[in-house]
Amino acid sequence: MLDVLVVGAGLYGATCARMLTDAGKRVTVIERRAEVGGNCHDSIVDEVRVSSHGGHIFHTNSERIWQFVGRFADWLPYIHRVKANVGGRLYSFPPNRTTFEQLGIAPDAPEAESVIRKAFFEGYTAKQWGRPIEDVPAGVLARIPIRTIADDRYFTDTYQGLPADGYTALITRMLGGIEVQTGVDYLSDEQHWNAQAAQVIYTGALDAYYHYDAGVLAYRSLRFDTRHVKAKQFQGAATVNYCDADVPYTRIMDWGYFWPHEGNDTVITAEYPAASGEPYYPVNDAANNTIHAKYAQRAKRAGWLHIGGRLGAYQYWNMDQAIGAAIALSEKLLKG
Repeated sequence: MLDVLVVGAGLYGATCARMLTDAGKRVTVIERRAEVGGNCHDSIVDEVRVSSHGGHIFHTNSERIWQFVGRFADWLPYIHRVKANVGGRLYSFPPNRTTFEQLGIAPDAPEAESVIRKAFFEGYTAKQWGRPIEDVPAGVLARIPIRTIADDRYFTDTYQGLPADGYTALITRMLGGIEVQTGVDYLSDEQHWNAQAAQVIYTGALDAYYHYDAGVLAYRSLRFDTRHVKAKQFQGAATVNYCDADVPYTRIMDWGYFWPHEGNDTVITAEYPAASGEPYYPVNDAANNTIHAKYAQRAKRAGWLHIGGRLGAYQYWNMDQAIGAAIALSEKLLKG
C-alpha cells in the first residue's frame, strides 16, 4: 500500500511528492492531463518556448524556496517588465514615477488615484472579472503596487528568474524516480484510488470532489490565442496589458522576451477572459469563500484527505506560495 497518493502533477503536487519521497515515503502521482506541469506547463512552438496557460515568472524572497527549486533547474536571470496600453499609448506599469510623468500629474495630486484607477484598472478589471471594479474582491487589486519612485520592475523579490529549460522540465526533474501516471481522472474512480494509499493529497477543485453538493465555486477562465509573428519583437515589452474596455483581450505576451531563442521571429499569446472553461482565477468573494470553507472542513474531518494547490485551496497563489504551502503540508504529514 502507498503511503501517499498525490492527485495532480502541478507545482504543488510535485513539491509534495518530492518532499515525501525524499523522506522515505512510498508515493504515486496521478494527473488528469496528458502531461505534467499543471498550469506551469510549457513547450516549444516555432522554436520559441511558450507557456501553455499564461505567463509564469518565478520570484520569491524565501532563500529556502529558491534553494529548493535550484535543485531541479539552471536559472536564467530575468526581470519582468510590463507596459500598459491605454488609448494606443504605452505607459510604464505598475504605476510609478514615470507613469505619473507620462500622465502629466503629480503622485500626490488629489486626482492621482482616480486617474490611475480609470486609466489602468477599471476597463481591465471589468474584462478580466466580468463585473465592475467595485464588485471585485479587494485582494485582487491589492496585488498591483503603485509606486512613487521610478521602479518599473513588476516584481521586487530578492530572487527572480526563469528555469533555463522551462517549467515542464523543472517539474519533470522534481518528479524524478517517482511513479507518475498521466491521463488519469481520479474523480472517475476515486474509491479505487483512495484504497491505494493511507493518505491522499488532492490538488483539484474541491467542489468537484464533493460533487457540488454544497454549491458550485465560481472561477474565471481564459482563452489563449497563440500565433507566430514575423518580427524579432512584437510590442516593446514581454507583457502588455490592454486596459481599454473595448479591446477584447486583457494582455499579450511576447515569448521572445522570456527565453533566449534563435531566429528573427517570435510567438505571441493574447489572453481573452472567459466566464467558463478551465478554472484559473477563483472568485474570492464572501459567498464563494463560505462555500469553499464548508468543503474544506469536510476534508479536514476526514483525516486522510489533504487539500492543496490553487484549485484545492481556492487561492490565487504565486508559484513560491504554492511551493511554500506544499513544503508546509509535507512537513506536517511527516511529523504525523
